[in-house]
Amino acid sequence: MSILEKFKFTNYKSKYAKLILPLLSIFPNKIKNHGYCLYNFVKEYHKINVLASGPSLNKISLENEIKEIYLTTNSSYLVLDGKKDFIHVINDHGYLIKFLLFGLKYKPKLVIIFIHTSKVPSGLSGKILSQINNFLYRVKKDYPIIISNPHDLGVCNNRNYWIEIKNLFNMLNTNIIISNSGFLIYVLSITIIEKHKKNEVNVYGIDAGEGGNKHYDGRPTSNNHVAFRDKNKEIMGDFFELCQTKYPTIKNYSYFKNNTDK
Repeated sequence: MSILEKFKFTNYKSKYAKLILPLLSIFPNKIKNHGYCLYNFVKEYHKINVLASGPSLNKISLENEIKEIYLTTNSSYLVLDGKKDFIHVINDHGYLIKFLLFGLKYKPKLVIIFIHTSKVPSGLSGKILSQINNFLYRVKKDYPIIISNPHDLGVCNNRNYWIEIKNLFNMLNTNIIISNSGFLIYVLSITIIEKHKKNEVNVYGIDAGEGGNKHYDGRPTSNNHVAFRDKNKEIMGDFFELCQTKYPTIKNYSYFKNNTDK
């Protein structure tokens, strides 16, 4: 991967991307997409593959011919080389800035941007909402984009997938905070299982620091990454064990809470 591609499509030098984001103001707003839904996109697929960016993502084989779709986040979609159908989830602010500026290297079926808002958005959530409203459609994207926040605040193409997540937590009799992007797509895959009763979910790259403080492509991660913190690992671990007991068709190939011995 070239330095330019690394800058555009990974978290490399994210602080500089924030500085150039206002340059998008020179472009006019494009036509907005409407009417799309995650659960309609996935219903035709027999398998869901959940891909985070940890080192165990390198275990994945892309040779399968079964009709399957990949649920990706951050830079994990890059491992697909543009050859597979994927839905991309953005939860990290640094990756959101890169997406607003450059889009994605490969074309997804759908992009979902999750925002953690309060009823009166302020601080980071208020800033994110402002950036989305001001910049999201300055550069034309040829795929649908959905915004999801828990309070249905005024952004276009909003679908409140937090309701599905809350309903899942109520059913499982748990109430947790989703601390990182890998955890989010894991939870989202469980809502898909409940919605469509998919036969199989495969999980890669949610490693929580196990296997090394690095991404699948060798880029280092912070020692204090939110997913590596003891409390967050405990919460994630309890939830993974709960789900992997209740849903035996989940195969977790990650180093964290692996249930496949691979």
